[in-house]
Amino acid sequence: MLKKLTGRQERFIREYLVDRIGRRAAIRAGYSPASAQGIASDLLHRPKFVHVQVALREALREDEARHEDLRERTLQELSRIAFADIADVLADDGSVLAIADIPEDARAAIAELKETEFLGQDGTPAKTRKVRFWSKCEALTQLAKVTGLAVDRVEHRGVIDVRTARADLARVLEEMGDPEGYPALHVAPVPGLPASTESGPAST
Repeated sequence: MLKKLTGRQERFIREYLVDRIGRRAAIRAGYSPASAQGIASDLLHRPKFVHVQVALREALREDEARHEDLRERTLQELSRIAFADIADVLADDGSVLAIADIPEDARAAIAELKETEFLGQDGTPAKTRKVRFWSKCEALTQLAKVTGLAVDRVEHRGVIDVRTARADLARVLEEMGDPEGYPALHVAPVPGLPASTESGPAST
């Protein structure tokens, strides 16, 4: 039977879901910044904390399911706007249908539906409706990005410190550990920078 999570371990799991960075999660959960790296590594990898790892995997699965639901809903809503057809909101005489008569997919693409009452030439009350859709062009652009059909190009200006970047990569790989079934990944030491020595037993 797995051990019960402590309060800080529960907070660590919640915080880990935010950015997937163990050290930051440990600090936000209340562990000492000085030992947060070692504590996070212990919680994520040591057999002693298998109850934390099991709970974290379950939390990650639930979080992934929520994100997948949101992704599917986003795709659906963008598709409704991108592929909306004006004919779906018009009657046979060319007038705009009442909102109750417009199909659900078409309603989702409508940004504004304005109804104006006036008196006809014979003095009888009449109504006119005007409809405005959300931008198809913008929806198609967003849909292309979400589905990977289009990728934003980002131009970087300024100086990139390669040594610091390599040191950060080494720290991230060390924190992640080696995936089961794959050879170990190593980043060569960066000249002029000390090797990472952060470690230590986790306090619970």
